[in-house]
Amino acid sequence: MRSLPVIVAALLVVVLARPAVSQQYWVKSSTLFVEAMGAGGIASVNFDHRVEPNVALRIGAGSTFAVFEEYLVAPATVSYLLGDRESFLEIGAGMAFVGVGDDPDPDDLLYDEPDSHVAGTAILGYRYHGGNGLFMRLAFTPLLNGEGFVPMGGAAIGFDL
Repeated sequence: MRSLPVIVAALLVVVLARPAVSQQYWVKSSTLFVEAMGAGGIASVNFDHRVEPNVALRIGAGSTFAVFEEYLVAPATVSYLLGDRESFLEIGAGMAFVGVGDDPDPDDLLYDEPDSHVAGTAILGYRYHGGNGLFMRLAFTPLLNGEGFVPMGGAAIGFDL
């Protein structure tokens, strides 16, 4: 579990440090979207940027609001996209900072962790980028934390910038 941040950092270095290649065309390189029940908690706002036609980096901020003990959740992921110009299989991994408030109720913890922590996350799902700028995603987005595997699934909608 402790090696997950090192693995994610190594993936980011490999992706960002690649030598320049001939420029390829893809419709849009950045996306702004909201996600429900994904790696960012009950709801999150996310920014996704394509560093290559088939590689995307994502950062976000979300919360569990009042549904569970209130958390601030900030996911950061890297994804590999397999597919054509509009439909993709998305496979990704990353981490999510989970900030827990003061004196949490142990019976009301979504992530089974009473303290702030960094959890590993993954993405496996379908991603759509329409020609009109519409973005949609439906994915399995589990978390890995000190308590183990937390299965989650997320649905997202947004637009290409």
